[in-house]
Formats: sequence, C-alpha cells, structure tokens
Amino acid sequence: MTNIRRITKKYEGAKAWEKAFDLNTIAAYEEYINTTLLKKYEVEAIKHINDLKDKYEEVDALEWEKAVKEDTVEAFKSYLDGKTLKKHKDEAEINIRKLQRLIEVDKKEWERALERDSIIGYKAYLGGFSIKTYKNEAQERLETLRNKESKIK
Repeated sequence: MTNIRRITKKYEGAKAWEKAFDLNTIAAYEEYINTTLLKKYEVEAIKHINDLKDKYEEVDALEWEKAVKEDTVEAFKSYLDGKTLKKHKDEAEINIRKLQRLIEVDKKEWERALERDSIIGYKAYLGGFSIKTYKNEAQERLETLRNKESKIK
C-alpha cells in the first residue's frame, strides 16, 4: 500500500470513527467496524457497543416495569413506541388488546346504566366486574338520584 493510500485510509478511518462516535449508536459503531479497513478504534467501538447494549437493557427493563405498574393502553403503547429493546413486545401487545376489550365491556356496562338511569342501574355498574372508568360519574349520579328520592319521601 502506498503512503498516499495509507494516509487516505487513515483519514477515512478517522472520519468514520468520528461519525460513529458522534452518532453514538450500536448501528454506527457496527458500520465503523464493518466498513473501515484500518480499524484503529475497533476495540473502543466494541466497548461502546457493549455499553450501549447494557444501557438499552436497563432502559427496557425500567420502561417495561413502568408500563406494567401503570397497566394502561397508553403505558404499553409508550413502551412499544419508545427507545426500548422491546423485549416484552408480545406481552405488551397482548396487554393492549386485553385492556381494549375491558374498556369496551366497561363502556357497554356504563351505557346500560345510563339507559336505566336509576339507583339500581348505577349500583349494578359500580358492583359489576368492569374496570369502572366512569366510577366517579356513576357515584355522582347515584347520589343525585338518592337525594331526589329522599326529598320525595
């Protein structure tokens, strides 16, 4: 290899390393390793890759724990949309579908209570097995109906 070619390769390698370092992503470091002939920073690139993988593992675990604790469609979607490894992708999708079904059932139960618009209807909603999205409103309506009933007596 001539000196000019060697200098050119060194310069290209330095530029590739600079780019990988600036981007600081696994893909950027892997590209540096896979496309650079003079791999002056290969060991450092591998170290960065391993550090990033460890960091992503931690982030994934924390974000999953947060989603499970919140147990909402939004929380599981946030986990899937976020910068996570998505190690729990299948579980998150199952939980989203499960919660969406529960929300649908709850909405139907609430609509049934509204149609009845009675003490019995709101008690049935509050005592049922739905997720009670409309709990506060049901309690308010129940209280209003009880107050009306007590004024009549």
